[in-house]
Amino acid sequence: MDALRDFISERERAWVAGEFETFDRPEDEPLPPDRVHSIELLQLAIGIPTDRQNKNHSQRLRTLMEQGLG
Repeated sequence: MDALRDFISERERAWVAGEFETFDRPEDEPLPPDRVHSIELLQLAIGIPTDRQNKNHSQRLRTLMEQGLG
């Protein structure tokens, strides 16, 4: 749970500070900190490579997020 909190906190800090690249194409710009994809959390916060992720991981992540982070 701490890894998820840390990831989201760092994302919010970087967003507020403007520490992200902007792109010419709006669809390539980073999402705001309250909009994070499951793939990002599983790979970057928890360390599960994209090719090893499955539906069960996403469902478990959702449950953890709802119960632990509200």
